[in-house]
Amino acid sequence: IPQGAVTLQAELNRALVELDNDGTLALLTDQYLGPHSGASPPPPPEATPAPGATPTPSAAACIDGMAYIEDLNYDDENMQNPPEFQKGESYNKGWRVRNVGTCAWTDQYQLRYVYGNEPESQMGGRPITIVGEVQTRQTVDMDVSLKAPTESGAYQGFWQMFNPAGRAFGETVWVGIIVPPEMPTPTVTSTPAPTVTPGPSVTSAPLPTWTPTPPPVVGPNWVLVLIADESGTPVDPVPGSVVTASFAADRTLSGSTSCNSYTGGYRAKESTIKITGVTATRLACPTDELNSQENKFLVLLEGVTRYAVAGNQLQLSRGDNVTLVFQGQ
Repeated sequence: IPQGAVTLQAELNRALVELDNDGTLALLTDQYLGPHSGASPPPPPEATPAPGATPTPSAAACIDGMAYIEDLNYDDENMQNPPEFQKGESYNKGWRVRNVGTCAWTDQYQLRYVYGNEPESQMGGRPITIVGEVQTRQTVDMDVSLKAPTESGAYQGFWQMFNPAGRAFGETVWVGIIVPPEMPTPTVTSTPAPTVTPGPSVTSAPLPTWTPTPPPVVGPNWVLVLIADESGTPVDPVPGSVVTASFAADRTLSGSTSCNSYTGGYRAKESTIKITGVTATRLACPTDELNSQENKFLVLLEGVTRYAVAGNQLQLSRGDNVTLVFQGQ
């Protein structure tokens, strides 16, 4: 990879994770390098069994994989047109997913809430346990009972499949809704119409053409160099991860979380900024540490309220607390 090609590196990493999740890498390894490639040498054979005894071959480890098929209801159209629910209103959200791995799903597998754009984005949803068995290439419908938050706003909650070892895998699915504000009843007061005396006609001068100046976040490809930890202190990203952000003049945002790519929108004025509608691809990262950083980054990104650009460094803050620091490339 050429030096500085961070976007290419992120896309290659994302593709490798996807191939690993759906079992393609394991199948290619067995086909071209042999079934024991990359593994420790098999142990020496035991003594020849007595006549009539049939040795039982050891089963190869299976691979977990899950692919999103479709929303069964309340499609938010990538948060461009989320359904509206009143404060505290109950509803059920459903998805259709497919087992694309080689492991059968049993009642030890669950679809769980993993993160959201707001603390209330779980909306009371509890883990969904697989009923029966879902074999390779089979689809299953997952349904969760939710309740809209009691504060108005846009809410997006992400869910992911977990195996019996408690590890997340496959694509993420999400639910996105809008809780509209309560509209006050207007008070109408009749006002008598004023008497207008016509004056001399006035020819208006043409208004000057105004070209907006893009905010200083536009232009560089920003690469994450610090991210707030649980205590709010900025720390280094996970070694080897490449997290990026690119702000366009048309107020769109795109980038990489190292394992996935994401898009969204933003508004920036003077030193304030608001990032909305962030959606990401749904691949699981290869390690829990990367999964945790990716989830935290997406939540912090939509929570920022202020920005500052000094030289080739961009700081994004929530209030007075710096949460994300990028270096320009």
